[in-house]
Amino acid sequence: MSQQEQTTSWTLPAGPPDSTHDGVLSGMPRTGDPAFDELHVRVLTEAPIPADAIVWLQGNRYARGPKVVEIFTGGYSRTVVITGNDARSDEAHASDGVHVTTIDLRQWLLDRGVPSSAVFVDDVAMHTRDQAMHVLALAQERAWTTMLLVASPHHQLRAFLTFLQYAEEIGWHGRIVNQP
Repeated sequence: MSQQEQTTSWTLPAGPPDSTHDGVLSGMPRTGDPAFDELHVRVLTEAPIPADAIVWLQGNRYARGPKVVEIFTGGYSRTVVITGNDARSDEAHASDGVHVTTIDLRQWLLDRGVPSSAVFVDDVAMHTRDQAMHVLALAQERAWTTMLLVASPHHQLRAFLTFLQYAEEIGWHGRIVNQP
């Protein structure tokens, strides 16, 4: 099977997800479409694999950070890309006054032992499609074939599909592995 087929094809069992998936989708909307719900479960339960980069989508302040550190210290990748936009982050948290920038996220990683040379920061992506465009341009430039995508569980499927769509548009045939 080619890498492109691995990225975009899923073999789904007939019928609804079994009861073991109830905890995975706890608090998540069900669509009533068993195949879609199974895809969502698989996106939320993929195991990490060795990769060229870990991609940390900015959002939810530091909530996604422990997963990034776990994957990095587990030896799955020696590169972390933080992608987001500090102006948008300001807007999202204006009501509580707590603002976490991409540079804050970078420093958070450094404080946990991730070397500075391992961290790339993209601080101009206005939305998920921009994040996909910037990260996949970097992937093409550096000949990456695999990335681990870290977002919050309730954003993971949308982010994954956005990255897949853009990868297809530009002809990047690597593998995106979900790590919510």
